[in-house]
Order: sequence, then C-alpha cells, then structure tokens
Amino acid sequence: MANAIFSPWTVDEMDISQYGSLAKALDKLGPEPEWDRAVFTAVFDEDRVSRGLDLCTGRGRIGWQLSRRRVPDRVWEIAASIHSSLMAVDPVVVVVIAEKHPEIPLGPRTIRAMTSIGQGACFWTTHGEPERRERLAMLFGELVDLNDDWRTVLPEDEILYGRVIRVEGTPCDGKGTPVALPPSHGGLGPDRYIAVERAPLVTGDLAIVPEGVDSPTAVRVRIDQLRVRQSPPEVRVGAFRQPVAGTWRLVRVGHIELEYDEDADISAWLDGRADPSATLLPRYSARPTDVDLRIELTIRPDGSFYELTDGRVDAEALAYSGEDYCLGSVFHGYVFVHDGRDYLRSPDEGCDWGSVGRNMYPDIVEELILGPDNTLTRVQNVVDDGMYRIRVTLEYRRFGEPGAEHASK
Repeated sequence: MANAIFSPWTVDEMDISQYGSLAKALDKLGPEPEWDRAVFTAVFDEDRVSRGLDLCTGRGRIGWQLSRRRVPDRVWEIAASIHSSLMAVDPVVVVVIAEKHPEIPLGPRTIRAMTSIGQGACFWTTHGEPERRERLAMLFGELVDLNDDWRTVLPEDEILYGRVIRVEGTPCDGKGTPVALPPSHGGLGPDRYIAVERAPLVTGDLAIVPEGVDSPTAVRVRIDQLRVRQSPPEVRVGAFRQPVAGTWRLVRVGHIELEYDEDADISAWLDGRADPSATLLPRYSARPTDVDLRIELTIRPDGSFYELTDGRVDAEALAYSGEDYCLGSVFHGYVFVHDGRDYLRSPDEGCDWGSVGRNMYPDIVEELILGPDNTLTRVQNVVDDGMYRIRVTLEYRRFGEPGAEHASK
C-alpha cells in the first residue's frame, strides 16, 4: 500500500471521459497536489460504502484541501480487508493516515490506520465544518479553535447525522422524562455528543451518543435542549386564509396518474380540477390507503410549517417509485395565499405557473384544503414533461381528533 500511496496518482476516470484522454485530463487538471499528510476515510454501512480523502500541506496548522486525483485502489482494498477482519456490526469507519515528514531530511514515510465502530462512527462520516476540521486535528495532535457559534436544534434541521451536539440543562426525552447521559471520552473535551439521526422525530427529540465511545447506546434528548454548530435551516413565514394552524396527523394517502393526452388542459390539472374524460392508469387508480405511521404536519401561526416522522419512515418514504421529485415526501416550508386559496412551498422553491408553483420540470402545484369534517387535505397536482398528469392527496386529521389515533401506534 505504501508504494501506491507515495507514488504519483492518476486522475479519475470521469475526468478522462470528460476531457477525452488521460493526457488531456492531466493537462487540464495540472500536476498532482503537493501534500505531506493524507487521510483516506472508508465508511461501511451494510451494503453501502462511501469514501473520502483529505490532503494537507504545511505543518502546524490545518490547511486541508480536496483532490481530484484518483486514490489508488490498493488503499480501498486494504480498508475493505480491515473491515472484514473486524467482524463488527456496521456502521464501521476505517481511516488510513499517510505522512511524508518533509521537515526531516530523508525522513520516514509512515502509514497508520484506525477504526471506529457502531453509532459513534458517524462522527467520521460528516463532511460538514467544524467537525471535519476537528477530527483532522485530533489525528495529528494539532490545536483547533472550539469557540464556534452554537445554536438550538430546530424541527426543520435535516442534516444532523454525525454532527457534534451539546446538551443544555437536565436532559429529558420528548415526553419530558429525565434521561441519563453517559460521559463522553473524545479528545476535544467533555460533554460532546454525536447525533445519530438525520433529523428530529415527531416526538420532538433526537438520538445522540457520547463522543469517543465505540458501540455506544443512543439516548433520546429533547431538541430544545440540544445545541449544534451549523448554519440554521431557512425558515420562511407566510400566511393562510383557512384556520389551519396547529398539528395534523397523516392518516391516508392517494395517488392517481392519467393516460397521456396531447390535447389535455394542463393548466386545469395544475389548478386542481378533475378530468372526467381521462383514463386512469390502472396501477395508480387504487383507492386511498391508510398510513400506518406517525407523521405529523405542524403549521405555525406565522405560516411556516414542518413535518416530522416516527423514525419508521424517512423523508423519501412516501415518494413514489421512479419519480425523483418526491411526491408525498415529508418536507418543511411555508403556507401562502393566492386568489383566496392556500398553497405550500419550501423556502427555496418557486416558479411562474400561476404564481403558486412549487417546482418546474416537473410542474408541481401544492394546495391545502380544509374539509367540513375538520380534515386537512394536501393536494399535489403534477405535470411531468409537459404531458403526464399526476395527483397525490395526503389527508390529515387534527391531532387528538377521532380517526387520527391509529397512526400513533
């Protein structure tokens, strides 16, 4: 492996394909980056393997960069061999560290490896800062500034997995029951925990583990007691005409798709109107089905909203196979009013269709309709490729209302 790491690296196959030949790729990308320390990270999580590389030049400070060069296959083969030999339950992280020691004339070149197993391994998986900077400093015994800004975890947070967490006050779970947090043993100080979920659950808490402990047991802590260092998610306020503020539990989902008709009125479909003359595709014409999961939509009085699950379903679980625009998926955003009707968007969405569209390619218009029996229906009207008409309906009942209880089991 040493020969492979310390010899010149080639370029990635994608770059060769992009530029037409190896020679052209080398010319475009320039010489191999100078480095005296390299960190190769392989994450094994069931049948998935992800890989990462960090390079550094200069001693005494973290000056890390990424490389477009292709890491020698031998490195990943050794990492896979180490993973197999551990016979540990995934996730497992294998880190290979290479150093050239240029400060010593004819100095040694060294390679070492370390592993982290169980849920605590997720600290080594995030590419976010400052966690990346901190773990690299830990590997080489360098100083790192820990005085970053901490903020409270929000319901809208969705990329928490692997992030360092601090706990404020006496820790409690989502029900308010005090919980015991085991001590952490990381190299960057006490009272540091790692998030082992991407997002909070509908119970209002998040699973965390102590830093520096292999195979730790996760503990759930209320998110208003948790602090994290990352840019906050965008929360946009809105407005609504119907009295929809409150918490709503998803109870039923329906999905239809129509046969292609080049003469169809696309605008009418996006406006939520039916087409009685159209033919339903059989695989999508089934009756709405009950949802045996706890998924709750909370609309704040200021028009912003968030949606959380019970952990048995992630943000993609209600998306329909083959559709990359996540129909029916859990998401966060805001309600707004147009021509007396209530619509939904996420903060970064928006297009021109009738000033209410969520997305383009495909076109998505999402409306909220409050029914006379105090049900709330979220209707997604979709036109894909300008011709295929799809409609997803998600029916909610106000939390605590009869008919919503089955989803809490």
